[in-house]
Amino acid sequence: MTIIGNILLSIAAVVYMLLLSGAYGPKPSNAGDAAGGYAMSVILFSLAFGVFMTLAAFVIAGKGGFAWVAAGGSARFVLVAGGLLSILIISALSTVFRFEPASQLPFALRYLTGFAPALFPLALLAAGFVLLNEPLRTAMPVAVYKIPLSILFGISTLACLGLLIQWIGYQNQQVAERIEEIHQHEEQNHTRHLQDIENADPETGILGLLSLTGRYHNADVREKAVAKIKSNPRWQQELVRILESGHYYRVYTFLDAEAVEDKALFAAPLNRSISRMAGEISAFIQTNNHLNDWHFDYLSVERMLSSVDQFQNTEEDFLPAVRAVRAAFDASPQAHVKKPKFKEPAILDRWIKAHS
Repeated sequence: MTIIGNILLSIAAVVYMLLLSGAYGPKPSNAGDAAGGYAMSVILFSLAFGVFMTLAAFVIAGKGGFAWVAAGGSARFVLVAGGLLSILIISALSTVFRFEPASQLPFALRYLTGFAPALFPLALLAAGFVLLNEPLRTAMPVAVYKIPLSILFGISTLACLGLLIQWIGYQNQQVAERIEEIHQHEEQNHTRHLQDIENADPETGILGLLSLTGRYHNADVREKAVAKIKSNPRWQQELVRILESGHYYRVYTFLDAEAVEDKALFAAPLNRSISRMAGEISAFIQTNNHLNDWHFDYLSVERMLSSVDQFQNTEEDFLPAVRAVRAAFDASPQAHVKKPKFKEPAILDRWIKAHS
């Protein structure tokens, strides 16, 4: 086992020399592929160095080379594994960022990149050879390797904690900035919606206002949009006209949140629009070359059903048309098209069951 351990440490030493030549050789270009090439090479060689050192550590443990660690059993394993891992991490990161300006480095690495790429791996290798080979280990006082390893372990652990704290702070800052960005975007949309309402012509621009009348819009936006629509004396007739057109589904947004005065005027056109929806869904499934589960979101099936609920006390029977919409989702696509699981059938099934 000692021979295998020495072979592993020797290979690790060769990898270390390659890392050393890169870290303390000519400064790599900071442009193009060369910049990324240096970092990638360091990462790969550092991983190789870490693998060989870890395997050597298992051999050392088997030979009793870590008996000097005060803890015993699993606690000793945790200390040795944590110490080795933290030293390897800081050594690799220090090498990766060796040529970066200090101002761009994490604070925990700022003062380590100058010496850690050379000193930390060298100390691990030297300690590894001493701890693995019993004659060397017994000939030296424990303090010779215990003190340097303890110092490296302490520095590396503190640096790792510093990096973690700084990373958490950075993530919190990113979240705060994203929240602020979303807030600003919402404010801009809110202002734009109010401006669109202000500029809309109730005689000719009702179609563009319908999307702003939904129950999920800000109350002031929805109220102003509804008021602008109703400022047209023939607003109900205009909504019926749209229900009879290809934009019928746009009216569902309005009907979902707002009651109409003349329900008899709307009932039949609403029923006919649902029948057209069934045909539109069936034709789309049968003829389209690609289907997604969100393809029919624009039809607002939930809002359509909510709209129908407003007219349940009229003479119009909506159940056949709603059943036709449900049946449309069972249409078979072309042979080469995979049919997704649409969410609308479950919604329609619940409504049909409740109203049958």
